[in-house]
Amino acid sequence: MDSLMTGGVDYEVLYEFEGTAPLNFVYAPDGQSLYGSTYFTGVSNIVRFDLTTRRMEWLTNAETGLFRPVPLSADSLIAFEYSRAGLPPSS
Repeated sequence: MDSLMTGGVDYEVLYEFEGTAPLNFVYAPDGQSLYGSTYFTGVSNIVRFDLTTRRMEWLTNAETGLFRPVPLSADSLIAFEYSRAGLPPSS
């Protein structure tokens, strides 16, 4: 805390999104990966960053976009989908 208060910042870039912002990243229940969204493809889609292999995996390429992922288990998650009816959860 003392280091932060005096301007000391130590960080590591995990992935470069090339002109777009990563959004809403959360840890998987096992702590081995991060799930988030990005506008990298033109609409918001879900990605997973594996902390062990240091690789990014693109999980969706939805036409309307998905955001705010919530990982439920190793093979499933819920995200909100943009739609005319609002923001329904999608799995």
